[in-house]
Amino acid sequence: MGIYYPAGGIGFHADFPKEAGMAGLVSQSGMLSRELILTSSQRGIYFSKVFSYGNAVDLNECDFLDYLARDPETKVIMMYIEGVKDGRRFFNTLKQAALLKPVVLLKGGVAQAGARATASHTASLAGSNQIWKAVATQTGAVFVESFEELIDLTASFYFLPPASGRRVGVIGGTGGTSVLAADRCEQAGLEVVPFPAEFRQELKSRGVSVWDWLSNPVDMSIREDDSFSAGLILEMMAKNPNFDMLITLSGIAMGRPPAGPGAPPVPLQDTLKQQYRLDNLQNKPLFVVVPEGGQGIKDWDGRGARMNAEMRTALINLKIPFYPSITRAAVAARKFADYYQRRESKR
Repeated sequence: MGIYYPAGGIGFHADFPKEAGMAGLVSQSGMLSRELILTSSQRGIYFSKVFSYGNAVDLNECDFLDYLARDPETKVIMMYIEGVKDGRRFFNTLKQAALLKPVVLLKGGVAQAGARATASHTASLAGSNQIWKAVATQTGAVFVESFEELIDLTASFYFLPPASGRRVGVIGGTGGTSVLAADRCEQAGLEVVPFPAEFRQELKSRGVSVWDWLSNPVDMSIREDDSFSAGLILEMMAKNPNFDMLITLSGIAMGRPPAGPGAPPVPLQDTLKQQYRLDNLQNKPLFVVVPEGGQGIKDWDGRGARMNAEMRTALINLKIPFYPSITRAAVAARKFADYYQRRESKR
């Protein structure tokens, strides 16, 4: 428990990353702070400042939140709290902070058993889940319900440009995977919009042989030649005003171009940059799904495990967030878009 300030060489655990970043964290739990710091680094998220404050006998959550809201080194704020000292002050501080930058809030003790644990852990009054969701809605903060979702949303705000709405274009894998991708996106609250007429006409004019078969999500299994690729579709979606965000499944970009005899292998991040045409997607948020898989120890050195690890590292280097499932990517995308829409309505 204490302060972690990597730029100043200050930390309360010896194994914290030395690299500073743009995320701030306010946490009422010391060990959860440690887990968040270490796990976030595996997603490319590094911290400007972290405050682990426990029982808040002197400074409390409002003091630290207000500081990070005004801190030019902090782009997004993560919060884990179990209770607040002054409800009205917290509401007002959270509302002001959320107008300045995203605040992603995880509340501990919202269920009955968690409330009992909260009382013994930090002697805090917990409050119901419905109340905290209402607080987040009214203040403009982003309410999440798990440790994993806290990191998912932080990664989204850390790396991506703002979204203007919920309309999503999906490169959905192959066959049934694309069907399930559509289901998961709609269940998360996203709008999986059909291709507009001008989009389909552009596909035809670009010589895409299956221009009249393709739909959103794009089923890559009907690709019969090289006339279309994931990169082409992503580039077209990024330029089309009918799509606000993009989601792609990483399995469609697994091959690397040959490097030539005696030449070193082409770095995967260069391959991804070319295949996804990343230089042409800067105006639209891109969420990439990289499945974690369920490998056992026997599969640790397998090609699939190595490829997924390389894919995550390459995406971190490219400053693109990744998610272990289409469900988590879709939920993150919807809450990500909602934050910007709510903030715009309050200005």
